[in-house]
Amino acid sequence: HREVDNVNASSIWIQKWINRIKWEIEKGQVAFNYYARKNARAKRSGSDIPEFTIGITTYIVRFPMFKAVLKRVRKAFPRTPIIVAVNGYYKPDRQKQYLAELQAYLESFVNVYLVAHEAPQGLCKLWNELILASQTEKILILNDDIDVASHFGALFHHSGIVNKDMAIINHSWSHFLISKRTISTVGWFDERLFGIGGEDWDYEARLAFAGIELENVVMKGILNLSIYTTEFSFGENVERVERKYTLSSAAFLSKKWHVCSPQNPQARFVRIWNDYVCPQEGLDTPQFY
Repeated sequence: HREVDNVNASSIWIQKWINRIKWEIEKGQVAFNYYARKNARAKRSGSDIPEFTIGITTYIVRFPMFKAVLKRVRKAFPRTPIIVAVNGYYKPDRQKQYLAELQAYLESFVNVYLVAHEAPQGLCKLWNELILASQTEKILILNDDIDVASHFGALFHHSGIVNKDMAIINHSWSHFLISKRTISTVGWFDERLFGIGGEDWDYEARLAFAGIELENVVMKGILNLSIYTTEFSFGENVERVERKYTLSSAAFLSKKWHVCSPQNPQARFVRIWNDYVCPQEGLDTPQFY
């Protein structure tokens, strides 16, 4: 009986040590998971390396609207770098005064940068400059005629759009995300569209010919106001199409692309055209940068 008792005591002692070791291992695993999650939260909330950059295009006529938009965007994305591309204006003295006022206004914001012009530029050039100025791989480009809810930033991150290389929001090019990887594949926005309008039609066609399907992400908390332009940067009495696009851009777009038969071996269906299009020979997009 004494030998049996000794064996039982020894077994109990061994089991206790095994249980103790298991417990220490378990505590170590809990501690590891805690600090791993803590570090992950810190990286998401306090990292100096942002996931993306926000780019906003604007010009003198929309200064009051832009100020409201910038406040809302900054509130929705408090740590994200913002680059503002400002178009020029055909009245130099008025433009210089506006740029000085704009610069003074932006000084109250942290991590907001300015790319400014005195002379008028096409929207494609402004978009390209936002991408060039961005220190991140991905850029969320916004028009200045939008409205953004206070908590839109959380919805934006939750949507998964940042994981994509190219996507529009709510079927509109007033707000879209693009990556430098997409630019490397498809090319820059065509600066020969010197005006406003046609940028999206041209780029969607080029995406289609590159074999890239344009993704759309449905998202609440952002609204395209689609304000009609009554005064352009380029001068007085600018010929326009559909009230808010310059005729010069529309004319170039019609030279670069034409609607064609689906049976044409060159044809591709393009969503925004809602038709099959073919490229015109000799008008390939230059490598601007």
